Amino acid sequence: DMIGDVSFMAGGFPARFGDKLSAVMDITLRDGNRETTDAQLDLNFAGFGGQIEGPLGKGSYLLSARRSYLDLLVKAVDVGSTIAPWYGDAHAKLVFNPSTTHRVSVLAQFSDDHNNPDAQAAVDNDMQYYGPQDIYNGTAGITWRAMWSDRVFSTSSMSYTGMWFKEKFRKTGSNDDVFSNDSQESWISLRNTTHVRLSETASMEAGFDAKGLWNRYENRYAAMPDALGMPQPERLFIEDVSSVLLGLHTSLTVAPAPGLGLTFGLRADHSSWNESMEFSPRVSASYRLGALTT
Repeated sequence: DMIGDVSFMAGGFPARFGDKLSAVMDITLRDGNRETTDAQLDLNFAGFGGQIEGPLGKGSYLLSARRSYLDLLVKAVDVGSTIAPWYGDAHAKLVFNPSTTHRVSVLAQFSDDHNNPDAQAAVDNDMQYYGPQDIYNGTAGITWRAMWSDRVFSTSSMSYTGMWFKEKFRKTGSNDDVFSNDSQESWISLRNTTHVRLSETASMEAGFDAKGLWNRYENRYAAMPDALGMPQPERLFIEDVSSVLLGLHTSLTVAPAPGLGLTFGLRADHSSWNESMEFSPRVSASYRLGALTT
């Protein structure tokens, strides 16, 4: 219910999208209701949750939260298994219009995923390994959209994303430690794109993006025999990885005939990890067959 628009591009996507291989899915969340406060509760096979939205000064707010209930069902009813993961998520979007030509939106998202079968549950469900798994994911960002004239507008955004992994597995039966993972991945992104309408049939855009990554990986492998039965010592891998990614992009879109669109783009990317510089030309064509088909 929070999604306003979804665009899927299976190739030939615009140059403003970097770090992508073959396809891009662009998901836009809708704004909250600017006229009245609205709330709803939801219960389905995936879980339960609620949502509330309404006006907020010169803008709106939209809040939602969900949680799965399969783990609660397993404890209360015999469903043929004694284990079940539990997960949840929460979303918030605030929009503010300081003027008719400027718009600021703030977005925050958080999700968590857990699974924690004990030794007896591992035996009952024929599991080779068991142990707690806790995974967290969070994103927060701000976007500023400015209309500089009837032909020029820009979109600037800054965001932070973090992922945390805490896992520890043991061997079923012996309860010996096998593997543990205590890692974190995080990055900060800054992006700007300026759009210019050159004429009724031509437009161009240009901009930049920068991303800083700070990751820490800590994996421990217990001493155990390998596939050939040879004993292997305990191994501990700890590594900190950081990198800065910089990108520049520009593209030109023309409509030489009714329904036909051609886009020519170029992107340049630099990575501090391997000091590489890459140039990516982009060309795409589209034809609108009707109001609903392109």
